[in-house]
Amino acid sequence: MKRLFLLTTTIFAGMMICAISDVYAQAKSDKLMTIDIKTDNIEILNIDNLPKIKFDPGEDMKNLVGYMPTPPYPFGDKFLIGSYLAQAGLNKIMVYNRKGEYVNTITQTGNAQYELSGGTHRNVWVKDGYIYVLDSRLRILKFTPEGKFVAEYEIKKPSEKSSLLNIDPLGDGYLAQLATITDNEDEFLPILARYDKNFKFVEYVGEDVIKTSLWGTCFYFTFGNSANLEQFGYIYNIDSRFKVTNALKIGFDGMFYDEFSTVAEEKALINRAKSEGRYIRNINLTKNYLTFTYRHKRKDYLAVCNLKSGKSKVYNTQSSSVVLGILYEGDKMYFFNEGDDWTNMCIIENVGDLLK
Repeated sequence: MKRLFLLTTTIFAGMMICAISDVYAQAKSDKLMTIDIKTDNIEILNIDNLPKIKFDPGEDMKNLVGYMPTPPYPFGDKFLIGSYLAQAGLNKIMVYNRKGEYVNTITQTGNAQYELSGGTHRNVWVKDGYIYVLDSRLRILKFTPEGKFVAEYEIKKPSEKSSLLNIDPLGDGYLAQLATITDNEDEFLPILARYDKNFKFVEYVGEDVIKTSLWGTCFYFTFGNSANLEQFGYIYNIDSRFKVTNALKIGFDGMFYDEFSTVAEEKALINRAKSEGRYIRNINLTKNYLTFTYRHKRKDYLAVCNLKSGKSKVYNTQSSSVVLGILYEGDKMYFFNEGDDWTNMCIIENVGDLLK
């Protein structure tokens, strides 16, 4: 199960939801801000030594300490947590408080309209005081925080050439991430789409700026009224009106990715990224800081940069368990791990402390 989960996590790494409290002011279009991350003085960050929230499984969680298909979702003084145990075919969405104490179950595996009838959930979120769950059948279930079922919605992919991977609240509607399929390898297709408050397709997003024909070349991270998207070292911002702005560009020791205009160029850049062994993920962009993780030569790293001073630092992250994801809540970071260890969530209260 661990191998399957790690593969699933790799494919959907870009879906991991990152909380953003404040979005960095946009750079002028004629002068793109660049962040050059220096990697000549890397320090060690032992995640096991960080403060932790220890989640108590409780009786309702008995025999259901599996993995989390989606990151925990913070709302108010609580967390939404989904857990899945493949061997038993069990899947639950639960509410915990900030002390790690179980509060109640929202939904679980079953055949009723308000239950998850096979597979697993794809995403959870809170909007206007209600909890929403996207399941593997592309149904969206709406609940109160106490677990009372309210409504069911169906969401459809915008075309036969696309598959809907994920959807998150943005502005007065939703932003969806698509996987595109085409027989013509020179054809670029949109990978982001806008849906209205009733989950009806409205339009494609960023067609003139963000384009791809391949899987895994573009990752977005959204929460509340803004979204960030990374593609080949470029970070774009998508505001609450679904307008896309090129925010900044990331590089390693002076090396930046180039833009591409054909599929052949895109493939070449993907092969280059593989040979360099660097994969950017878990991006968070706030008013003061840029943070992200990347993997290089089988090691995991965390990069932190002060956007005002330009000061940056890289840490080699180490842990006794595999770190499967990072959840952001403004400048706060939560690390969660594989298997039984997901019940321990490690915390960095302010990423700015990593630059001291």
